[in-house]
Amino acid sequence: MKVDVLLPGFPGKADRGYLGWSNVLLFETQELGRTLVDTGSFGDRGLLLDEIKRRGLEPSAINTVILTHMHSDHVLNIDLFQNAVIVMGEREWQYVASEESVERGDVFVPKLYIPYFRQRKLRFVSEGDLLAEGLMVLDLPGHTPGCIGLLSVADSLVIAGDALKNAREAIFKDPGLCYFSSEKAVEGINRVLSLAKTVIPGHDCPFTCESGVVKPLKSPTVSISHFLNFQEASGSVVHLKAES
Repeated sequence: MKVDVLLPGFPGKADRGYLGWSNVLLFETQELGRTLVDTGSFGDRGLLLDEIKRRGLEPSAINTVILTHMHSDHVLNIDLFQNAVIVMGEREWQYVASEESVERGDVFVPKLYIPYFRQRKLRFVSEGDLLAEGLMVLDLPGHTPGCIGLLSVADSLVIAGDALKNAREAIFKDPGLCYFSSEKAVEGINRVLSLAKTVIPGHDCPFTCESGVVKPLKSPTVSISHFLNFQEASGSVVHLKAES
């Protein structure tokens, strides 16, 4: 399956908090039409619109948005895609539409968005559902109770979302930020790796995994502009390279 990375994920955090730069993906099937996987956070908004337009599209041309889970760094631009059917895990909706996420201390669920989601056309899915020919839903709880991934059977490609956030988690089996179950999260990582030849994680570049060996297909990088030296008129740029 051909997947276009509109916005690349980056596995990083700062002492100010998590950067939350997730992968935003685009693909097309006969059954789903033009499909986004996740939408990024609010700071991604302008760049996401630019990337969509660069491909000759408008937000109104997106037919389906699949949300791997309901954290803010994956869902906050959903309102740009008014014509899209929203696909999410049924268990995830139960989690966020109730007080369960609050009880679990999950601060990343944008509760103010829940009334908006109630007004949209939602399609709830779970383990084994076929979204298109050869494209199957995987239930991958751990990070949240209702995290889902996608398996493209023909080429053993898994879009893992935050069930497997980066290559480091694949190597060390050490998932962070588990609001449901660390044990289930490790089971999910192992399941992804057992099914996939190629993984697109939630916050990292795609990587291959064959015979237990993880090989990133590229190195995630990001450039940060800052104006810490007020005597420099144009500011400074720091280029960061993450270690996967």
